[in-house]
Amino acid sequence: MLKDLAHGPTFGVRDADLLGLAALAAACCAAVLAIPDVTAARIVLGVPFVLLAPGYALICALFGNALPEMPLRLLLALALSLATSIAVALVLNAASISLTSDSFVLALGAVTVACAGAAAIRRARSGLPPAPAVRQPGTLRWALSILVAALVFAGLVGALREPLPNRHVAGYSQLSALRAGPSLVSVRVKSAEQESTRYRVEALASGRRLRSVTLTLQPGQEWKGLVRTGGPRIPIVEVSLYRLSNPKAVYRRVVLRP
Repeated sequence: MLKDLAHGPTFGVRDADLLGLAALAAACCAAVLAIPDVTAARIVLGVPFVLLAPGYALICALFGNALPEMPLRLLLALALSLATSIAVALVLNAASISLTSDSFVLALGAVTVACAGAAAIRRARSGLPPAPAVRQPGTLRWALSILVAALVFAGLVGALREPLPNRHVAGYSQLSALRAGPSLVSVRVKSAEQESTRYRVEALASGRRLRSVTLTLQPGQEWKGLVRTGGPRIPIVEVSLYRLSNPKAVYRRVVLRP
């Protein structure tokens, strides 16, 4: 036993489930990297992997040989797999890593293999074969396990109700201006920024200020307004948009000529 501990875990028949998890993770990662265009293979390997493998590996790592009987084990594996998948997506986003099928499956595969390795080490240290399935899982530990899994999953789903900020796409704003009549100009500002933004809109005709408006827009909101040029003669109208975070720099400009 001391020799096993010195050289790491020894995989055997008792670790067949862990070896199966590692093999499934490797197959999914290989499918994503090697055959990205074969959708059927990705689905056949990916669906059972995402729904069961991470949670099952986590159960084995946390509870060692004291596993519940199979129905409860599968239920816990499903709940923990879903929670782990959402947590992995949040971590990738926080680390400014693009959330693609490649990055997601590779990260989830790494988590699964790490948990399976931890479970194998725990089994090797125990020096005992897997214990019989616990037939009465209504103990405090299993009740708390289910409760924690449900709370984590509910919390992560709640955190994902709103879209996550995309740090890989720069925010921007749109400014448009069109003549709406002999003495009117229609101005429109739309925000596609990543956060609430304060603006100033200024309209000039031959150097004369026609209108100045300060406004605040949330991401996705827009503002429309009319500018009167002051007479039937059509002057050159210049509409400028400023962001108040840098009020002296013109952010967008539209020039309407006769």
